[in-house]
Amino acid sequence: MKNSTNKGFNQHYNVPIAADQESLLIGGNSLSNQTNDPAKMEPTLDAISTTVGKPSAAALDNGYFSQANIKKLAERGVDPSLTTEGNSHFQSGKEWLSKTPESPPDDTGINVKMAFKLQTERGPAIYSQGKCTVESVIGTIKKSLGVG
Repeated sequence: MKNSTNKGFNQHYNVPIAADQESLLIGGNSLSNQTNDPAKMEPTLDAISTTVGKPSAAALDNGYFSQANIKKLAERGVDPSLTTEGNSHFQSGKEWLSKTPESPPDDTGINVKMAFKLQTERGPAIYSQGKCTVESVIGTIKKSLGVG
């Protein structure tokens, strides 16, 4: 929404999207005037058309991280990959791999297990693919609207 006091814009709505990593097409979205990202994951997944089909995996940023969301994804048969903290969008795979810890014990908390998953050899590819999928779709929309 246009800000009446200057030439900027105020974000009054949050529109999480689910985008396909290959086609970059939006498969589902939700709309809210709340900023609580964890609560938006499930409505966004529910918005994916049955024609598009159920995703087999989901790569989400740390704004969506919660034990409840990881459990909900697993219950739907979706392999979750959620960052557990504000990871840099500019870290190279080599930087991630240099931090690879030992595999955590089975009784470790979900946040430690998820952090480990994203620090395995496969982790950087999952995270980088996820951020370039959604971020590029949102960037294209913003550019088209003249706000980004």
